[in-house]
Amino acid sequence: MKKDRKIMHISIIILLVVVTGLSIAYAALRTNINVTFGKVTQRAITWDVGFQEGEVTGEAYGTSGTGRNCGKVTLSKDTITIDSTTVSKPEDRCSYKLTVENYGGIVAKLDSITPRAPNNVECDFQQESKMVCGNITYQLSTDIDGKNILKTNQSIGINQIQTVYLNISYTGNTLSDKVNTQSRGGFTLNYVHG
Repeated sequence: MKKDRKIMHISIIILLVVVTGLSIAYAALRTNINVTFGKVTQRAITWDVGFQEGEVTGEAYGTSGTGRNCGKVTLSKDTITIDSTTVSKPEDRCSYKLTVENYGGIVAKLDSITPRAPNNVECDFQQESKMVCGNITYQLSTDIDGKNILKTNQSIGINQIQTVYLNISYTGNTLSDKVNTQSRGGFTLNYVHG
């Protein structure tokens, strides 16, 4: 029995040595490969939508040669300033070509157009880009004739432009023997990422 026990102990030891040897052999066959990131940068997205800066001279239309004067428009990135403009007879109109550019790194969409009535004048806001204030109509359009009114949800791609025309027209049916000056009216164009 002693001999059997001794053989059994030796067999267990040999078995442990064999199992340990196999584990080491399989461990030696393992390989680790690594994926290492270098410099990864998320580029900042820029938002920059505005008018192309400069001056634009209004184009005159209609029958009134002496009673109509289309001043210049001075454009900064976010504001336009119109010199004195005069319309006197039905069908007189001054049109100004305004260029909105997307200088940024993301598509811009025209989300809303908010008209603002001139001081001390009641206006009829027929559409968001058109208001009739007495005998004078102010309208934003996508064509010089004013037939295609500017609408929201139009997109401007990256480094693309959108042409908008501001038309100031005498749309009344009668002539006036009094001077009627309207000032401080306008439109706010709100662009969002789109």
